Amino acid sequence: GCDGLEIDESALTGEPDDVEKNLESDPFVLSGCTTAAGSGQFVAIAVGNHSQWGVIKRSLEKEQEQTPLQEKLDDMAAMIGYVGMAAAAATFVAMMFIKLYVKPDYLADVSIFSHALDAFIIGVTIVVVAVPEGLPLA
Repeated sequence: GCDGLEIDESALTGEPDDVEKNLESDPFVLSGCTTAAGSGQFVAIAVGNHSQWGVIKRSLEKEQEQTPLQEKLDDMAAMIGYVGMAAAAATFVAMMFIKLYVKPDYLADVSIFSHALDAFIIGVTIVVVAVPEGLPLA
């Protein structure tokens, strides 16, 4: 039963006035609401995601779809990534080709491993520089 039970449902409905509850006209107390006055006994019929509050929270937490601009930015980020990787690979191959087949004098005293490491570092630098900081990579 209820004895002068008034519930503050403003957290759920936004209404500032307390709602009077009784067994005949409005016997339900919603989760997330507080008792302003009176007393009563309750039986929980839904909790968590199944309560009215949980249904509202679940509907607000749905994943947002990407806008057309976000889709185009993702495509552009992927393209920049591919072009950057291709440029890095081409630079590595070109630097190794120069060391192994052209054999210039200034690389005579540099070991193959050292030159390969330098070529790899330059390739990684190209990838890092090619992708703008704020652009998400897909």
